[in-house]
Amino acid sequence: MLHSEYASPEMLDAFDAVDDFIAFHGVEHYPDEFAKAKKAREREKISKIDHARRKVMHWYGKACLFWQKGIIPMDLLMSFPGKRRALYFLRNFEPLEEANRILYGGPPSETFACIREMYNLEKEAPADDDHHGMCSDDNLGGQNALCPLS
Repeated sequence: MLHSEYASPEMLDAFDAVDDFIAFHGVEHYPDEFAKAKKAREREKISKIDHARRKVMHWYGKACLFWQKGIIPMDLLMSFPGKRRALYFLRNFEPLEEANRILYGGPPSETFACIREMYNLEKEAPADDDHHGMCSDDNLGGQNALCPLS
């Protein structure tokens, strides 16, 4: 169920929408641009990105719930979605979720803490290494968050 939902055209569209938004506004500015448009209620500018954010957040929240309840064993989660996709999610979606939270209040989403715990990831994503500015297996985001996942 989780795998087929993740592989759906709707999820691909959601990831593409976020990637396009980041590419257009830049890694440094996309959360602020999202927040500005939401605050100004410019729905036509951000409805696609907002729906994408919510869809992907929901999927990872469901994966966390299934893991916490013991429905999906960790060895399966290491295969899929895996640590690389989890890093992609943290680096690209957490800034959007935080911008949304600041606008509307409330506690931080527990989904990010769950994903970090699930994959034993640090609070801050690891800094890019020597491959800064290049797409490689060792550079999964940071300043170059648009490296495609293989």
